[in-house]
Amino acid sequence: MILTINTGSSSVKLGCFLVTSDAELMPLGKTSLPVANLDIRQQILQFLTQLNQNPRDVTHVAHRLVHGGQLVTGPTPVTAHLIENLPRLDSLAPLHNVLATSWLRACLRLFDRSCQQLLVPDMGFFTSLPMIARSYALPATVSDRYQLVRYGFHGLAHEFMWQDWLARSQSQVKSRLISLQLGAGCSIAAILEGQPLDTSMGFTPLEGLVMATRCGDIDAGLILWLQQQAGMSPLEVSRLLNEESGLLGVSGFSSDMQVLLDSNMVSAREAVDLYVYRVQKYIGAYIAVLGGLDGIIFGGGVGAQSPRIRDLVLRDMSWAGIEIDSAQNQNLVGSGVISSALSSVEIRVSQVDEALMLVQAVVSGFLSTPD
Repeated sequence: MILTINTGSSSVKLGCFLVTSDAELMPLGKTSLPVANLDIRQQILQFLTQLNQNPRDVTHVAHRLVHGGQLVTGPTPVTAHLIENLPRLDSLAPLHNVLATSWLRACLRLFDRSCQQLLVPDMGFFTSLPMIARSYALPATVSDRYQLVRYGFHGLAHEFMWQDWLARSQSQVKSRLISLQLGAGCSIAAILEGQPLDTSMGFTPLEGLVMATRCGDIDAGLILWLQQQAGMSPLEVSRLLNEESGLLGVSGFSSDMQVLLDSNMVSAREAVDLYVYRVQKYIGAYIAVLGGLDGIIFGGGVGAQSPRIRDLVLRDMSWAGIEIDSAQNQNLVGSGVISSALSSVEIRVSQVDEALMLVQAVVSGFLSTPD
């Protein structure tokens, strides 16, 4: 039995799977928990109890690790050496990695040593980014010394969307795809025939699109100014950019997209407008990177569940051959096509399943015989 643990910036998602005798995956159940004030051991045991599963039957635990740096670049068994060095990565993804490590340590205490614990890095899909997209224009000596490159994140989600596209797309041409993962964290990727050419997140998950509480792209000189002129400490700047900005910072009262869409406040409209503008700007840039476009796919809590945001993002993009079907977009439940018959670009919505990607990593690399 395989347990998956996906620690995000706003929730922790648990999943449980069996691998049948004919190597088929059988989902047993999933749940989503808030990140705060959890007794991790109790939550895991309660989850397994609700599924009528014995903790002793868990043979593998797959943990999503947002930032693996150069330490964890692919699915990796947990060792004492790895655990000792994981804290070095905490500063790279402060909203995620500390939480992931706490769940990992709890699982190591809870499950028998025969249970294999695995870390699956969320930037793994982007390890093959071309150097031109992976590099910052910094002195090579500095970049090499401190491993200052664009890692990219939400890799599990973007890889799932690509696979989902291949499985479901109605288009005869499936080579140039823009995938949008819009949730509490937001990112966009340009994918050519399954290979990522670029993505919006960089050295940390802070770069790129406007997010729930993260600012996205920002002038590095502004950060220096806040420290040198406004007297803010590095910790205060980090908190500002990661926890107090984005939709929450611009609106002044909420990081919840639906709350902002339902609000009549000017600041709410400004927050949504900035969010949409940043997505549109990246779509335009990635059309240039790809040399054209065959498809767009939306995933994530906002991307898959907010017809209004999808409409706002795409309604003025007919210049690129993108035409959304308003009725299909509004009435869609689950996954499906929302492009009109006039659109030369196929537009889809995908219910991203990161747990399935975690299980696939276990099965393909570490499970020799079905459980």
